[in-house]
Amino acid sequence: MRLEIDLNIHLPYVFFEDKESIESFRKELPTYYIELDIENFRCYEYMNNMITYSVRCPSVDLNLI
Repeated sequence: MRLEIDLNIHLPYVFFEDKESIESFRKELPTYYIELDIENFRCYEYMNNMITYSVRCPSVDLNLI
């Protein structure tokens, strides 16, 4: 699974999600969690105007980050 490979890179990661969903992949690697609902992102109000691009930003949710 590609996600498991990406999450095992030995660099600090920041996640805007709940810890339980990612913790199993990251284990002891430097990881920071910010518990924040996507509706609270500053750019959320512009969500309907966002354009996706299959290579770099395949979803609006990813684009918000």
